[in-house]
Amino acid sequence: MNDAPLLVEHDGHVVWLTLNRPKRLNAMDDLLLEMLESTLKELAQSDTRVIVLRGAGRAFCSGYDIAPDSSEVGYAAERTAIQDRDRLLSNVERFTQIWRQPQPVIAAVHGSALREEPSSHPSATSRSSPTTPRSWPHRRCRSVAATSRRCGNTSSAPSAPS
Repeated sequence: MNDAPLLVEHDGHVVWLTLNRPKRLNAMDDLLLEMLESTLKELAQSDTRVIVLRGAGRAFCSGYDIAPDSSEVGYAAERTAIQDRDRLLSNVERFTQIWRQPQPVIAAVHGSALREEPSSHPSATSRSSPTTPRSWPHRRCRSVAATSRRCGNTSSAPSAPS
């Protein structure tokens, strides 16, 4: 099993990025964020047509890793207020990189997922509502396979690691 926090799988013109911290419900730490940022920059210069972002295990992503032993909390006391602000701004820049990516980025969300309220950002939209059927995420994930085939891939969508 690969212990890298981000797995990259090329399938024709589709690239599957898997957040691979299932024991922490794919909570983001510094290493995962750095790997995601550098991978997206590399893919922006490639012939990739679609990027699919998914999570390994039972959750897509539970947000920042705020466990006492995590980098988010573990060395927080060592940072000044300015350093903390700069760090948070750099993380916001990393997240918005997904929106600026030249290829479409599809989030194959399942299980737990941290979500910003749509009203907090002008370009954010939400497709779910309290009345959305429970099977909605599964229908969305099935559409990932269809998108993959439309982008020139003949294989079905690979499954995320458990």
